[in-house]
Amino acid sequence: MKHKTKGHNRIRTEVNNGTRPKASKLPCVDCGKRALEYDHFLGYGEENLSTVQPVCHSCHMKRTWKRGENTGSRGHAYTYVTVENLLGRRRRRRVSFIASF
Repeated sequence: MKHKTKGHNRIRTEVNNGTRPKASKLPCVDCGKRALEYDHFLGYGEENLSTVQPVCHSCHMKRTWKRGENTGSRGHAYTYVTVENLLGRRRRRRVSFIASF
């Protein structure tokens, strides 16, 4: 099993067992908004699988971009947004961006 999958599974198990709170119950460590995700900020090595920080989606994307992960074919970071087309239908689309920090 890959370390990234093991890291996600370990955090999910800790949340389900009640030994770790849901990320949405905590503030983002970067901006203070409501966190939605945990960031494995030290990587996915065996010794760091439980070392995480709660972050909002926006800050998680910024952190991931800075580390050079989650990049598209042109080296841009990307995220998914909900857009409305001309007929009023809502769709999720992948968009790339170059963040400036």
